Amino acid sequence: MSPSGEAVAINGASGFYGSAGVLAALAMGASRVLAVGRDAKVLSEVAKAGGDRVIPIPLSGDAAADCATLRRAAGGAVDAALDMIGARAPHPRQPCCEACAAAVDWQ
Repeated sequence: MSPSGEAVAINGASGFYGSAGVLAALAMGASRVLAVGRDAKVLSEVAKAGGDRVIPIPLSGDAAADCATLRRAAGGAVDAALDMIGARAPHPRQPCCEACAAAVDWQ
């Protein structure tokens, strides 16, 4: 899949690799990049650096609410997602991962 013109969610966008994922999605032509994570301040900085196509999405911990927020920001289903949290995260089954997965259109 090519992210050109699509909505891409980057989970863990406040980290080193996640913020690089935001920039890579922008470089590949994504129309919207959802910078997803827990640190609202850092997400805001990532969005500022990435420009008006980057939408910071600070997670609430409520998977259903976070999924709805992601879908609203994407204008529907998310076309692609990159999860930079990883298996060794403090909480590997974080609700944000479930929210990102639920917001992706798997068709």
